[in-house]
Amino acid sequence: MVAAVTGCSTASRSPTGVHPTVGVTTRTAGSAIAPVPPGMQRAWLHGVGVDAPAAWARNAMHCGQPTADTFVVGSGGNETCATWPQSHASVVWLGAYDKEPLRPNVILGDAALGRAGVQGLRATRVAGEPARTGRLRSTSGGTTQIVLFPQRRAYVTVHSGDQHLVGPVLRSIQVTAVDPATHCRVHTNEYDDPRRLPVQPGDALVPGAPAMVTACGYVDDWLEQTATMRGDRLQRLLTALDAAPAPTEERSGDDWPGCVAVQRQSPSPVEPMLLTFAYPDGSTRLVVARILWCTRWQSYVTTGSYTRRITPQILTALPPVWMDYPDPDSMQVTR
Repeated sequence: MVAAVTGCSTASRSPTGVHPTVGVTTRTAGSAIAPVPPGMQRAWLHGVGVDAPAAWARNAMHCGQPTADTFVVGSGGNETCATWPQSHASVVWLGAYDKEPLRPNVILGDAALGRAGVQGLRATRVAGEPARTGRLRSTSGGTTQIVLFPQRRAYVTVHSGDQHLVGPVLRSIQVTAVDPATHCRVHTNEYDDPRRLPVQPGDALVPGAPAMVTACGYVDDWLEQTATMRGDRLQRLLTALDAAPAPTEERSGDDWPGCVAVQRQSPSPVEPMLLTFAYPDGSTRLVVARILWCTRWQSYVTTGSYTRRITPQILTALPPVWMDYPDPDSMQVTR
């Protein structure tokens, strides 16, 4: 299901008397993804897509403030320092937040949620699912418009003095269950347990000669990062997988106390990376990679029925979708 936000109605004063809220209507567009208009670029996060001018740089931020008109995807950086807000810069921000309840005064993109919190935003529905919309103070000065998807833990903010830009950006918002570029599911816990993978016979992780691999990286069951690899980079990964040793249950007494200190308790893993290897005949093979922080040498790649250990060579050859992973030199058990 895909829906597009189709515009803003006349603003009304919020109960606090500070921030006007913005009405949003929606139209259902079936399962089709609208094409990217000429002169625009698009990004997706948690199944929410939005367009921004193609000429804008991605994540042109410094000390939490835009340095030019920019399309921010993700956090935009967490550094803070003394700087003057660039209130004349336009910003389209597509972001996500963790599963903790949103607190009053939290910052979402460049929007300050305010003392009323989520309740200060107007309740509506987009593509049949709950959404919240409104106009909030911008951290860059002035105000910003926000479309918040609570169930997807995602949001879009638009800050610009050019109202001819704001409307088309809001109208471009779409929602989907499958990433259009990689066909990764945007929300699933199916890969948390390798036993849920379909039966894939064979005593090799990736037999034969696939032409491409697509990686889907998940955080709290939501798709956060994707990547594809072909050619030499794919071959490097295949070579490392072919040489992977058997898994181990060995433990290291030296590592465990430090692990507790940083609150990474075994077997708490890095969220799964799904690797889909595509063959020239159209067939595919699924492999899941998991990192176990406290016992990193027990980290593994598996087809569900065949499991091998992640070596430093595999870790550095995997597609770059994990935002946090161990030092490759720490992947060997210390005695």
